[in-house]
Amino acid sequence: MSMRLALACVVLGLALPEAPVHAADAARHIPDLIYATVDGKALGLDLHLPGGVRHPPLVVFVHGGAWTTGSKTQYPAFLLDRGFAVASLDFRSSSDAPFPADVFDIKAASAICVRRRRSTGIAPTTSAPAT
Repeated sequence: MSMRLALACVVLGLALPEAPVHAADAARHIPDLIYATVDGKALGLDLHLPGGVRHPPLVVFVHGGAWTTGSKTQYPAFLLDRGFAVASLDFRSSSDAPFPADVFDIKAASAICVRRRRSTGIAPTTSAPAT
């Protein structure tokens, strides 16, 4: 686990979900939500929602890979067990588009999560990026 991810998890651990996680409720996974299309390439995110939490706080997860490799399928699943929702996203790699394109992609994905928070049940004011 990277140092930034560990730090983000510690900071987010201070924000408790509204309701406790119940083991009987299964987590929900919503794959391939398209948040942008750039030069004909669809950019998507996978949204993972913990079971038994009414309005979970959201972690926007940016996978590792030095901005050149990696996939949205890599996400910190342990956060679901602790009551956090996780949006794991794909973005343009630095070999596909120069900086700051990746930053724009991450901002666009975060904005979609905020706009869809009511339909997904995410807490309205608690989201944070993590890498």
